[in-house]
Amino acid sequence: MDGIKMSDKILKNTKLLYMIVFMTMLNLFAPIEVIYIQNKGIPISVISILNLTVPLSCALLEIPTGIIGDIVGRKRILIFSQIAFLSSSIVLLFANTAIGFFAVYILEGLGWSLFSGNNDAIIVEQAIGKKVNIGKQLAFFYSGITLGSIISGIINSSCSFILKDIDFKLFIYFFAVFRSIAFIISFFVKIDINAERNGYSNPLQIFKRSFEIIKKNGEGISLIFYESTGRLTFYLPVIIQPLLYKQGINIFYFGIIYTSSQMITFMIQRKADCIIGYFGRKKVLKYSPIILSLGLLFILANSTYYIILGMFLIQAISPLRHQSLEMKKNEMVNNDIRATYLSTISFCVLILNTIMLTGIGILLEYNLLIGMIILIMLVVSIGLYTEKNFLELRS
Repeated sequence: MDGIKMSDKILKNTKLLYMIVFMTMLNLFAPIEVIYIQNKGIPISVISILNLTVPLSCALLEIPTGIIGDIVGRKRILIFSQIAFLSSSIVLLFANTAIGFFAVYILEGLGWSLFSGNNDAIIVEQAIGKKVNIGKQLAFFYSGITLGSIISGIINSSCSFILKDIDFKLFIYFFAVFRSIAFIISFFVKIDINAERNGYSNPLQIFKRSFEIIKKNGEGISLIFYESTGRLTFYLPVIIQPLLYKQGINIFYFGIIYTSSQMITFMIQRKADCIIGYFGRKKVLKYSPIILSLGLLFILANSTYYIILGMFLIQAISPLRHQSLEMKKNEMVNNDIRATYLSTISFCVLILNTIMLTGIGILLEYNLLIGMIILIMLVVSIGLYTEKNFLELRS
């Protein structure tokens, strides 16, 4: 498409997916999740196990749901994902035991495994053949995820502050209403019938073809290691919250710091395509491991201001890194197996990232300095080494 001016117009499906993910992320339950479950008489040790159910089930279901998506079509999978999300919020209303909450988290994991690769596939495939900026479409969509988290945090904090004796279940009712709206919107997404068709009918054939693309020239494998070592945003609270608490920061301010960091992510994400276009995707991917490591070094300084600065730095580079990787992955595959390919990559990244951060967590508990230094070394060394193995990127 070089030499052709691309339109920045946001396509209708992208707008609809933005609304869907925004409503899905209006999770008023998340900020009071642990307290709510504890009030049901469930111990913190069981809650910790329950929390692992979402990423674990999501990882295990990534490849099967990706294959199903390539066979039955994007729109059906989109609707199925919203049914899983809505069912999760409804079951949550009646959950009072560990088994009930386990069902909630399994449905949540199923929803995300169906939703994750499928939405990117819809956005990219609708733009193929049109003179539209795919990066702009993705940046707009991803910003809906962050905005939903920001708004839900503000609503939850405001209600909890103004209404001192508010019933926590009220948050879940609104949560279910928001997801009902997302479910309804999913029916309005229109997909070209040709995009729903697939040249493969055998699930093993689809997976085999995806795996061949991943291992081709070692580029896909390098990309997996690159992404897994730099996936830090969800792990930041594990590192930062204990450090801030030791600094004497009141827990009340944790929410303010978190919301501020999400606002930074949102603003960067909305302008991600322009920023990536200015610096070039190759430079973003080349220097992001260094920037992530710099953020970790600030956190290691063990000063309140440096810890927050490090957190903000990591939150700022992450959306640029994520979008560059997503565009790179989508360039490596055709429509017929796109969802399976993206889900296979995601599965491998989740597994490697979980193994790495579990090991880092053990080291951090033993010695903070050693744990952080090893994490920094892994991010820099693996990031810079694997980035060199990517095929030539357009700057």
